[in-house]
Amino acid sequence: MLSRVRWFDDDGRLLHLLLLLLGMMAADALELGYYAVTCPDAEEIVRHTMERQHYNDPSLAPAIIRMLFHDCFVRGCDASVMIVPTRTRPSSERVAIPNHTLRGFNAVDVVKRALEAACPRTVSCADALALMARDAVTLLGGRRYDVPLGRRDGTQSNPWEVDLPAPFAMIDDVLRTFSGKGFSAEEMVLLLGAHTVGGAHCASFRYRLLTNDNKQHGTLEMEESFRYDLLQTCGAADQPLDTDSVPFIDPETPFAIDN
Repeated sequence: MLSRVRWFDDDGRLLHLLLLLLGMMAADALELGYYAVTCPDAEEIVRHTMERQHYNDPSLAPAIIRMLFHDCFVRGCDASVMIVPTRTRPSSERVAIPNHTLRGFNAVDVVKRALEAACPRTVSCADALALMARDAVTLLGGRRYDVPLGRRDGTQSNPWEVDLPAPFAMIDDVLRTFSGKGFSAEEMVLLLGAHTVGGAHCASFRYRLLTNDNKQHGTLEMEESFRYDLLQTCGAADQPLDTDSVPFIDPETPFAIDN
């Protein structure tokens, strides 16, 4: 998956996948205009708050899209990834290894405070995150899409349920994991392997830079020039996560949803 193959015909396929994610395991029917009476300005509040944060930090938008994916993959889109461990509940999805590099929790809190100020105890965190991801796509140049609303916030958040495939997982295992969630092989490639924005810690793939032996890794061989460039950026030695380099996944247009 670390090759320069282009998987998108256009950004419409990505939007289809995001909408599929947003519908995963919805316990109740979702609907457009769900807050039309109880909080008519909800979507505008989210949009304006996201815009302000985006212009202060353009890397936030890809982080929010990633957070939505990590949330939806476990128990559906219920914002359970937002639950903070406490003394009485010392663990949650946030402490699971795949979520150690998630960013944007503070941004969700900012949006939720703005919603609470306008409409107390009305808009769920789950809906707020879904809207933020939609607005992130738009801010990165993707097409705007409608988001049906009415999600309930989850109350269960268990680290052992976070079953996202590891970066070094074999392709058959990855396919099995996504198939168990109802995704096809093509959808798996789009969601997991065809990132058009964002970056990845070198720790996720450094082991593949040290040799181009595809038999050893059980993966496709990487372009040698690409491997060399990444090795120059990442270095051969492991680094602490807070100092580990984060190369852009699309080095040409890292903040644009495009082909």
